[in-house]
Amino acid sequence: MRSFRRFILLLVFTMMVEHAVSQCSTGNVETNCTGGTLVCDTAANGGAGRCVATNTSCAFDVECVGLIDASGALTICNHSSNTCERPPCTATNIADVCVTGSKIVCDTSVGSCDVVKTDCTTHSDCAHFVDSSGGLTFCNLGNTTCERPACTIDADCTDATLPYCNTSTQTCVASVDCSGDNANCVHITDNTGKALPICSGSNACVACSDEPALCTSATPLCNTTTQACVASFDCAGDNANCVNIIDGTGKPLLNCNASAECVACSDDPSVCTGGTPQCSTSTQACVAPVDCTSDANCANLTDNTGSPLNWCNTTSSTCEAYGVCTSNSDCGGNTPVCNTASGTCEACVDDAGCTADVALARCNTTSGTCVACINDGNCTADPTLSKCNNAGACVACTDDSDCAADAGTPYCNSVGTCVACTSDADCTADAALPRCNYGGTCVACTSDGDCTTDPTLTKCSNTTFTCVACAGDWDCTADASLTKCNNANACVACAGDGDCYDAALPYCHSSGACVACSDDPSVCTSGTSLCNTLTQACVAPIVCTDDAGCVNLIDNNGKTLNRCNTTLSTCDGVCTSNYDCGENTPVCNTASGTCEA
Repeated sequence: MRSFRRFILLLVFTMMVEHAVSQCSTGNVETNCTGGTLVCDTAANGGAGRCVATNTSCAFDVECVGLIDASGALTICNHSSNTCERPPCTATNIADVCVTGSKIVCDTSVGSCDVVKTDCTTHSDCAHFVDSSGGLTFCNLGNTTCERPACTIDADCTDATLPYCNTSTQTCVASVDCSGDNANCVHITDNTGKALPICSGSNACVACSDEPALCTSATPLCNTTTQACVASFDCAGDNANCVNIIDGTGKPLLNCNASAECVACSDDPSVCTGGTPQCSTSTQACVAPVDCTSDANCANLTDNTGSPLNWCNTTSSTCEAYGVCTSNSDCGGNTPVCNTASGTCEACVDDAGCTADVALARCNTTSGTCVACINDGNCTADPTLSKCNNAGACVACTDDSDCAADAGTPYCNSVGTCVACTSDADCTADAALPRCNYGGTCVACTSDGDCTTDPTLTKCSNTTFTCVACAGDWDCTADASLTKCNNANACVACAGDGDCYDAALPYCHSSGACVACSDDPSVCTSGTSLCNTLTQACVAPIVCTDDAGCVNLIDNNGKTLNRCNTTLSTCDGVCTSNYDCGENTPVCNTASGTCEA
């Protein structure tokens, strides 16, 4: 009897030891589950976990719930091998997949769970790493570890007490008081990413293109590419090297002179030679001779000696210097009449001189030009344009009283059109439309500063004048997974397949989400109309000889193509049960062998 009791006690002790050893969890599966039981069923043992062999008889994903191994959660049932496997990790599923021990980081370039990378030397080494909170794209050179950056531009700094981004340390800082030293602005950008390398008189970091007057003394030029003030710029005889250079007044210095210096042609017209012998003093570019039809075409032109070419010789269609006339014989073209008092050629002295254009039949004797009207009585051709403005054009209105007939457009704007508003003060009828846009319409916003009510709609669309989430990709910085601005002005993951970098989610859905073709087989079109659910790639129709050639295939309606039609050598969807069907046609008609909705 005593021996029997010893046997029972030994048996119970052995079972307790085996039970304790077989317990497992996400934190100890690597050490507790060994040998032939490498998988931890975390739901077993009343939630204490039990080490088991890999499930090789699954039919549905639900049969894999709670199973993990040393590489992560085994949540997908491979229908070819009927084995529970770990799906490729992505930025969106990492919290469910990368759960084992220290492997809580996803390397999205290969879709595998990993430990935190601790041997980075540059930010590019961290480009593909994410954890459950977001991208680990910043390489901390102090400990060579990939970490989450605080910021890359000012827009990333949402704490009102730390509104600026120091791009050198990628940290948000309270201020950028540069204390009169440009060196303190080397790593500062604005919220568009533009460099702000100059310390202004108010100790703020600015771009020289915004305040070119800061470029003085030893560094009088502004390089608008680097935004830095420079002493000089060796253009090496090529105007192309001067494209981004301006002086302290903001004037473009587009021309490379004989001394290899960038200059404005108005300052040195001799740089205008060869095929571009004239200087446009408005753009500061040397230009080819202008083919003119009126004096307006010759505005702001000089020759390469600096002489103004402000008169159009309509006989030769060339811009020339004004000649002093003494009689009509000295004039011609569009200005055939000599104003002997001023010595200038003009278009007319009375209406009889305005016959060339029936739309400009009146003579403004003050300016000597042909115009459409001198007074309202000349505006009878179009009843909607019955007023004569100061420029001699027939318009709808010249003051608000002319717009009284339509209560919806009671104001006259600067171009003589009746509109709903000419300033914000006119937009009081609808509290939701308090701003007047340039078209004279009351709208919700005209700038981002008007969009403060909804924290998710902080940008003003310059086409709809409504508050939206984004006006362009540059506005999509709040969520690292939603970096594209779509046509509906919403931040989404992708605008095209090229934006989907995760090999497991390679296609851009119309909703702006990156998807696998098994999630949305309709992305497979044209010559690649089938989806390989194992590789998630859209593929061309398969030429098969037996069912083995049709594994893991569905068509772009979601129908499983798991049988080979050997007559046609094509994969089709002959089914024997609902298991053979899915997506949009989940029910098997066993009589016809077809998947139906």
